[in-house]
Amino acid sequence: MGRLRRKWCWAAYLIVAAGAICQGGCLLVAAGAAGGAYAGYAYYQGRICQSYVANFEDAWAATHTALGEPTLPWASWACRLSARSAKQVVV
Repeated sequence: MGRLRRKWCWAAYLIVAAGAICQGGCLLVAAGAAGGAYAGYAYYQGRICQSYVANFEDAWAATHTALGEPTLPWASWACRLSARSAKQVVV
């Protein structure tokens, strides 16, 4: 009976601890720290970027082709952005 009671006590402690972590927002902080640590480790291992061998003209043409595709929604309205001053004058 003693072992069963200890197991139930541990289960209760874990449930209370999990509830406290979730309520306090610490779970989000811990998840963010774990994600950041993984990203840092992946960067350290060199799995983040990849180099492509191309000359300048090919890279320039590929960039213009990618920006001109209609699948990029920001490319269609990027040319229509404007700013207003404090007096609501378009600059």
